[in-house]
Amino acid sequence: EASVVEFVNSTLNAMVRPFLKEIPTERLSPVLIPPGRCVHFFRDGKSFSGRHTPCSFFDSIDISWTMIEDHLTDLGYHRALLNFIRSHRDDMNFRFRHEPIF
Repeated sequence: EASVVEFVNSTLNAMVRPFLKEIPTERLSPVLIPPGRCVHFFRDGKSFSGRHTPCSFFDSIDISWTMIEDHLTDLGYHRALLNFIRSHRDDMNFRFRHEPIF
């Protein structure tokens, strides 16, 4: 087994390595823009609100004291999305077909 590995290494070094060039590479900054249509949920002073937002709005993230808490709430996303849909449809009685069980 060691002789096979040595053979492959020596063959590659002799026949392939001389033709390889060191190509300088440059890392690109990651692009953090979500695809599709985006709705931004945020605290509005008394509850959560949502608004259609250009996806490029999310090319950076603002860190806030409530950021972690906002993302860990069980009902927060449901309530924010429900309020957004009710406002968007101008129907304060709108309900999702399957309400969450928490």
